[in-house]
Amino acid sequence: MRSLTDAAGLIDSYLGSRYALPLNEAPQVLTRLTIDIALYWLSEDGGGATDEKRQRFEDAIQWLEGVAKGRIELLPVDEEDDDALHAEDVIVTSNPRLFSRDGLRSF
Repeated sequence: MRSLTDAAGLIDSYLGSRYALPLNEAPQVLTRLTIDIALYWLSEDGGGATDEKRQRFEDAIQWLEGVAKGRIELLPVDEEDDDALHAEDVIVTSNPRLFSRDGLRSF
């Protein structure tokens, strides 16, 4: 978990120069890059770094540098829509609990 958090922090350091963070919706490519970076760091610490993991890590950093320098655009990055549903507007409903301490006392 820490490796994923560290990888996300690294990615934010590149994106923060061009985009307001946190992003409303992260493009799928950022998820893949986060995993590639975290896997490399984990395997490097445990002595299991392979050439493929190293290459994927280096490719991720190169891609992020391209974003930071403006050569690569993140898509889609939508500006927050005023009419969009926000987290505080979401209502969650569910069925009542089937099992509870009180309901199971007779067993």
